[in-house]
Amino acid sequence: IMMKWICQEGAMPEMEKRSIAKSSMIYDVIDQSNGFYSTPQDKSIRSRMNVPFDIAGGDVELTNEFLIKAWEKGIIGLRTKTPFG
Repeated sequence: IMMKWICQEGAMPEMEKRSIAKSSMIYDVIDQSNGFYSTPQDKSIRSRMNVPFDIAGGDVELTNEFLIKAWEKGIIGLRTKTPFG
């Protein structure tokens, strides 16, 4: 079913276009947060599939509050290990 949908939507070129657009929006928010959110600045290693980020330099209390608020809004799966700390 998923492959049929992908083909109907424009196949891999369209999926790549959407992936670039979505990850770019997220990285733009991170880059414009004045350091509140951080992620590797080397754009050559940034993933379009998984966007790792830190909150306030890794502040544990603030990160936990962020994760709880995200969970309450239905956003799950954010707690993962980042490749940069």
